[in-house]
Amino acid sequence: MRRASIDSGAELEAGVQAHGMPEASYIAGDTALYERIAVQPARFDRALIYAGNTLHCAYLPPEVVLSSDPLAGRLTLNLFLFDD
Repeated sequence: MRRASIDSGAELEAGVQAHGMPEASYIAGDTALYERIAVQPARFDRALIYAGNTLHCAYLPPEVVLSSDPLAGRLTLNLFLFDD
Protein backbone atom coordinates (compact mmCIF):
# COMPACT_ATOMS: atom_id res chain seq x y z
CA MET A 1 0.00 0.00 0.00
CA ARG A 2 1.32 3.43 -0.89
CA ARG A 3 1.25 5.94 1.93
CA ALA A 4 0.84 9.72 1.64
CA SER A 5 3.87 11.93 1.24
CA ILE A 6 4.07 14.83 3.69
CA ASP A 7 4.48 17.16 0.71
CA SER A 8 1.36 15.93 -1.10
CA GLY A 9 -1.77 17.52 0.32
CA ALA A 10 -3.92 16.07 -2.48
CA GLU A 11 -2.61 12.56 -1.84
CA LEU A 12 -3.22 12.96 1.90
CA GLU A 13 -6.78 14.17 1.25
CA ALA A 14 -7.39 11.14 -0.99
CA GLY A 15 -6.05 8.86 1.76
CA VAL A 16 -8.38 10.43 4.33
CA GLN A 17 -11.28 10.02 1.90
CA ALA A 18 -10.40 6.33 1.43
CA HIS A 19 -9.53 5.40 5.03
CA GLY A 20 -11.19 8.08 7.17
CA MET A 21 -9.55 10.13 9.92
CA PRO A 22 -7.42 8.14 12.37
CA GLU A 23 -8.47 7.82 16.02
CA ALA A 24 -7.12 10.47 18.37
CA SER A 25 -4.14 8.72 19.97
CA TYR A 26 -0.39 8.48 19.89
CA ILE A 27 0.65 6.64 16.74
CA ALA A 28 2.79 3.62 17.67
CA GLY A 29 3.50 2.24 14.20
CA ASP A 30 2.35 2.32 10.60
CA THR A 31 -1.16 3.46 9.70
CA ALA A 32 -3.17 3.42 6.49
CA LEU A 33 -1.94 6.97 5.82
CA TYR A 34 1.63 7.01 7.15
CA GLU A 35 4.65 4.77 7.45
CA ARG A 36 6.89 5.05 10.50
CA ILE A 37 10.45 5.53 9.25
CA ALA A 38 12.34 6.03 12.54
CA VAL A 39 12.00 5.60 16.31
CA GLN A 40 14.05 7.17 19.06
CA PRO A 41 13.38 5.36 22.36
CA ALA A 42 12.63 7.49 25.41
CA ARG A 43 15.58 8.16 27.68
CA PHE A 44 16.07 10.45 30.68
CA ASP A 45 17.34 13.92 29.67
CA ARG A 46 17.14 13.19 25.92
CA ALA A 47 16.44 16.03 23.49
CA LEU A 48 15.34 15.39 19.92
CA ILE A 49 15.77 18.17 17.38
CA TYR A 50 14.16 18.02 13.95
CA ALA A 51 12.90 20.33 11.21
CA GLY A 52 9.62 22.05 12.08
CA ASN A 53 7.89 20.71 8.97
CA THR A 54 8.59 17.09 9.90
CA LEU A 55 5.57 15.01 10.89
CA HIS A 56 6.32 13.53 14.30
CA CYS A 57 4.68 11.80 17.23
CA ALA A 58 5.89 10.53 20.60
CA TYR A 59 6.39 6.76 20.56
CA LEU A 60 4.03 5.72 23.34
CA PRO A 61 2.68 2.21 22.78
CA PRO A 62 -0.76 1.45 24.28
CA GLU A 63 0.75 -0.35 27.28
CA VAL A 64 2.61 2.81 28.41
CA VAL A 65 0.80 4.58 31.25
CA LEU A 66 1.65 8.23 31.78
CA SER A 67 1.58 9.75 35.24
CA SER A 68 -0.49 12.87 35.91
CA ASP A 69 2.04 13.81 38.63
CA PRO A 70 4.15 16.66 37.15
CA LEU A 71 7.22 15.41 39.05
CA ALA A 72 6.97 11.92 37.57
CA GLY A 73 5.20 12.51 34.25
CA ARG A 74 6.38 13.23 30.72
CA LEU A 75 7.57 16.79 30.13
CA THR A 76 7.70 18.21 26.61
CA LEU A 77 8.88 21.57 25.30
CA ASN A 78 7.92 23.11 21.98
CA LEU A 79 10.79 25.36 21.02
CA PHE A 80 11.36 27.06 17.68
CA LEU A 81 14.92 28.01 16.75
CA PHE A 82 15.62 30.21 13.74
CA ASP A 83 18.85 30.59 11.80
CA ASP A 84 18.47 34.12 10.43
